[in-house]
Amino acid sequence: MVVKTKSVFAMEKLFTVLLLGLSISASAQIEFTKLESTDKDNPMDISNILELESVKGSPLGFRAWLKGRAVSINRDTSGYYLINYHTQGDGVFFMDSATKDVFETDESNIASLLISSDEGNENLFRRIPWHEFKVYPKNPRICQILVDKPGFELVKYYDKKFEKSEDITLPEVNRVAYLDFYIPEERYFWRGENEEQYEEVNFTKSWLKTILNKEQQKRYKDYQRQNKVRWKKEQEVIAMLEVVL
Repeated sequence: MVVKTKSVFAMEKLFTVLLLGLSISASAQIEFTKLESTDKDNPMDISNILELESVKGSPLGFRAWLKGRAVSINRDTSGYYLINYHTQGDGVFFMDSATKDVFETDESNIASLLISSDEGNENLFRRIPWHEFKVYPKNPRICQILVDKPGFELVKYYDKKFEKSEDITLPEVNRVAYLDFYIPEERYFWRGENEEQYEEVNFTKSWLKTILNKEQQKRYKDYQRQNKVRWKKEQEVIAMLEVVL
């Protein structure tokens, strides 16, 4: 009979923890799978997303593919790709800028996306589960994190509204010349202190004034006087909120 000492037990426990850590780390690596067209009759087939023939516009969230990278749950960062996502199913796509090949990945390993804006800023995006919205969307939402402070969370979703050609008010004789099309929409969702779910809001001055407390409203007025924030410039508004909240 072999009697294990405390030091042996400690070593075994440490070895088990290390193995577990290695297992978690290995499972969290970002691996990409190249997408191939397999069924052109399927609206979610990659060919119908990239090479639309009978629809005007695109179901992709961004108007243009944006440079970015993925961050895994263990904080590993992928190389740079061109990134976009499908607004109907919310699958994220990664395009090789040189070959134009498109890839997907196991998104359960993705903690966030770092995506460059037209101005060159690297913006943070996260997938928000559908049940965290007061009005449940059909799918989760890949949202840009605009403000993430205690008691004030504001996110932005780049959506596409699908319009059928028969819904357009046009003379019947002209209707055949029109296609179904996607209309870009920018939607804002907010949740405050002790709120478990996001609600959709109109991101305007009047809305903001209704949710700021007296102290925050004073800081808001002082900031406005000193900086003359242009509300149409979203970056200026977000910079103000970082100070006011």
